[in-house]
Amino acid sequence: MPTKRQLVRVTFGVVLFVALVLVLSFTPFVPYPYGILASGGLGLLSYRLSERLFDFALGRESKLRLSFSSLSFSPTTPFNPVQCISGASAFAEGISVVEGKQIAGTVHQNTIDIRFGIIQVTSIGGDAVGCKASVKMETKIANSDKTIWLEKGFLNWYSFNARRQIFTIKDLSGTGIDQSSSTINRQIGINHYLNNVEETIHEDDPKNLQPFYILKNGNVFLCIELDNQMDSYAGTVAQGALTIRLEVTFTAQGVLKTVRRYDVAISAWDDFIIKEAQLS
Repeated sequence: MPTKRQLVRVTFGVVLFVALVLVLSFTPFVPYPYGILASGGLGLLSYRLSERLFDFALGRESKLRLSFSSLSFSPTTPFNPVQCISGASAFAEGISVVEGKQIAGTVHQNTIDIRFGIIQVTSIGGDAVGCKASVKMETKIANSDKTIWLEKGFLNWYSFNARRQIFTIKDLSGTGIDQSSSTINRQIGINHYLNNVEETIHEDDPKNLQPFYILKNGNVFLCIELDNQMDSYAGTVAQGALTIRLEVTFTAQGVLKTVRRYDVAISAWDDFIIKEAQLS
């Protein structure tokens, strides 16, 4: 789709061409049809000149752009560490050992299973420095059939080091990953550990954006900069299929603001499809 700058440039060229045709066609010193031919040639030259004037006045138009692809998931999807966290951790408290035997203390074991929706972002034509992605979620108005788009903040980019921090949590209660409870509260969730809202995308080296994650208990959360669970909660799939609609706005140095919408159909905690939707 042409940019506003391109549309203005084309409109200027057409207007200039028509003006030259009218002026030269009614000039007695330039007989017909040479006036039209001359105006056409001068119009093309003037259009090229207008390009240089636009670049001088507004700066050279950047050729840098972003390309997107989404990664869905199913129970048969091969293991991909970008899409999955599956593992266990153990922590000891108050351990006392006498003659090789434990006489006191407790060993805590945690099992963590999480699935992530992923949007792969590629920079074409150069490096996209300081790329950020803000998200809106379509939300139904209470006691109404109407919906509104609610601002939810910036999404987190995938980071191996950030993911690894989750396995350092001693007490999972209140993080949302405690599989013994599906209660949503205002305690700190795992977004606190995944926080990474800005990324530099080097040319032809895709980066992975995390729009949401799903826990084994069926709770779905936006993967955003906000810490507590209530702010990031997007729904529960445990009682049936869930559909969420997201609008993501990408910004970076030298890149025109880019907006994409996605429909996410979730059948189970490990079964979902992400499809790009048309902007209405």
